[in-house]
Amino acid sequence: MSKLSRKQQASLRRKQRKKQKEKQKRKELQRKSATFQPNVRHRQRIAQQLPRAWEGETTEDVAFFDPVVHGRLDADRQREVADARAALALLCEGPASASRSQEALQRVSRIPRKSPLGEWKLFIRGLVAWLDDELETARTNWARLTPERRPGRIATTLLASQCPDLLTADPTSMHAPPENAPVDSQPEDNRQQAGDSQPLPGLDKSMLYAAKLVRRIRIDRAALRIAQAALSRPDEDPELLIGPQKVKWLKDFSKNFQATEPQLVNALQRTALLRAFAQPFVDVFEVVTKTFRGPPHDPRHSLLAFFYHSSFSNAHEKEDERLQQYLTVDLPQCQELSEPLRNAMVSQCYLHEAQSLLLESKNMPFRFLMGDDDETEQTIAEYLARSTKAYPKNIAAHKTRTQWLESKLENDRLSKEEQKSLTRRLVKAMKCRAESIPEDVVSRLWLVDHWLENEELDKAKPYIQWLEGARQDNPRVRAMPWKWQLLEVMRLCRRKAWLVEAGEKLEAVEASWPAWLAKDWLPYLRAAWLLRSGKQAEYQQVRETLCRDRGMARDSLADACMMLGAAQRMRVPAADLKPLRVPVDRAVQNLESLELADLVAAGSFFWDLHRTRLLYPAYRMHGSKFGQELLRRIVQQPDLLARGIDQQKFLDTLLWLSERRFWSNGYDLRLPRGLESLTRKHAFVAAALLNAVLKMTYKRQLTKYDKAREQLREATQRERDPFYRFWFQSLADQVDEELAKRQSYRSGMKPFSTAFAGDDDEEEFEYDDDDAPDFDPDCNCPECQAARENAQATAASTNQRFFVDF
Repeated sequence: MSKLSRKQQASLRRKQRKKQKEKQKRKELQRKSATFQPNVRHRQRIAQQLPRAWEGETTEDVAFFDPVVHGRLDADRQREVADARAALALLCEGPASASRSQEALQRVSRIPRKSPLGEWKLFIRGLVAWLDDELETARTNWARLTPERRPGRIATTLLASQCPDLLTADPTSMHAPPENAPVDSQPEDNRQQAGDSQPLPGLDKSMLYAAKLVRRIRIDRAALRIAQAALSRPDEDPELLIGPQKVKWLKDFSKNFQATEPQLVNALQRTALLRAFAQPFVDVFEVVTKTFRGPPHDPRHSLLAFFYHSSFSNAHEKEDERLQQYLTVDLPQCQELSEPLRNAMVSQCYLHEAQSLLLESKNMPFRFLMGDDDETEQTIAEYLARSTKAYPKNIAAHKTRTQWLESKLENDRLSKEEQKSLTRRLVKAMKCRAESIPEDVVSRLWLVDHWLENEELDKAKPYIQWLEGARQDNPRVRAMPWKWQLLEVMRLCRRKAWLVEAGEKLEAVEASWPAWLAKDWLPYLRAAWLLRSGKQAEYQQVRETLCRDRGMARDSLADACMMLGAAQRMRVPAADLKPLRVPVDRAVQNLESLELADLVAAGSFFWDLHRTRLLYPAYRMHGSKFGQELLRRIVQQPDLLARGIDQQKFLDTLLWLSERRFWSNGYDLRLPRGLESLTRKHAFVAAALLNAVLKMTYKRQLTKYDKAREQLREATQRERDPFYRFWFQSLADQVDEELAKRQSYRSGMKPFSTAFAGDDDEEEFEYDDDDAPDFDPDCNCPECQAARENAQATAASTNQRFFVDF
């Protein structure tokens, strides 16, 4: 044969390289395709591992798998075998968990140490440790086992499965890994040396076979490689988070590996459900929910389907159908959950329905034009009643119910009959809340205020006694005995025969006056008692002394309001009340002529009445007029805020304005110029701002005032006044609760609002925090002026760069 030329040799080498690449490519394709196939061989090997008794094996060991031999044992031994079998079932028939391990150890704790079944007790103790990868603890327990008995052989096999040289060494040369060796399989060049490990004697061929099988399944975990290779393949469509092919593959994978990899299978199934839930393809979602079983509380995915269909605006029938199926069929049949837990699930479902309707009604300001407003409110009331009845300890349901009724009572257009009806419903809801949740303070405070206001002292007394004995940080709770005594004095003033007793109790009221509450009103209460008692001369003397000591003119706005309020509260007859109304009515008719100091002093007094819930009847006729006049002056003269910010009475007035909703109409917040800049400097202004937003019907603007919330939390640490220290913390907590509600609704209840209904309507009314300036445009303080000049310079520089680039 003639020698090949260089050109022919190069061509031959190219052909050989090409064949080698094609061969390598075929092998890679075969390997990849093999990873997607069910692990049939190992599954068959597991199925073939059936226990068989050998010659000379103890009767107790054979009784584990031979029912005939088990029946020949005495009653005590049968019970011990049953306990050991139950413990093994707990450990091997489900994913490892602390509760299952504890229950398994409890089962075998009744087996005596000297019993022939004591070996199984030791084995199960070691097995619990081995399953938790605590090899040293397992080795300590199993060292006491007899190697020739079945528990000892199984223990030796499990220890051998941890050996790094398991796949290459023969049984006589195998060594166990050191105590601190990692559990994962190691390559051949990283195997432990024999001098660093301990020999494993007594490992025969069948045990080696079983050890390799255990290592393949538990330590090498071929299922992980199969899952990784299959899940890396793309879906049918790039828009799919999970498609039908992946669902079919996961179904086969679950069938083959559920017994050996339960945690991996469950995790993949949960991920498939989440992905199907997060994409707008109903057919894929239904396929996934029909293929895989749900959690114990929702085995047929009825609850999940309810949340899924509630995201679509045209799927109300499907939504109601799945919810009713869950509440009437699935949940009552779910014996894996305790009865209280099932009731709690029912309560939460009804609460979710009520909250959804409440939110929908809030997003329809003119819903009364639709004609179904009464029907919607009746449905909300029914859902909330069912929620509290199903699980009385559901505090969220009680809060939603009482807050909803309170918001309805704030409607100024209600007739007297409607107001009385709503009040009766609210009293019933508050009583239900207090009885269902004994530690709740809010409901008890409201009931006490209501009953004391209506002079139903017998009903209020047990609640007051409870509040008196409760250790609460709320200053209003601590001041409740004082308020009870004060209202008792006012009640005694109804009859002349009780006036002497009322005067005596008034002294006790003065002694127990809360330290955080100003005593400005106390002398007026004493003066009103004198007027009610017919002591005109003493009354006139007290009035003159009051005005002289306080440095204010008699019948000025604050003096007139405090006297009128005290007289009404102390049951002064109408003939004596008439002259007291004259200066107040005259002030209402000449609002522009009032001094600013008088308006501020009156506002501070009104704030005290608000926070103690002691408003007098005439306040509702003129209080708002004085507030509107004060607000008008602040709007026209923004420098009033900067001048009065260091006066406590002025700060009290701002808090009163926020309580009375002067800054909003329920929908929009209209802050006086310069107020927002002062929020960053003063905690009381921040509290007034947040309180005003919380009083709004729509609290969308809360997201703008994170800094104000943080400022309140910081002020809580340094504030000395106990009322404001508690109130600041309470306001911050309310803001957190409202923000959590909004986040929960957006992320959980309506996850597809932007996908199917366009932009969220709520976003139209919100402001982008990134676009908001860091200064108040209408404030002329040095900080805001500097920030405004900096922003203008930045904007000019940006515009210049834009035109140059253009």
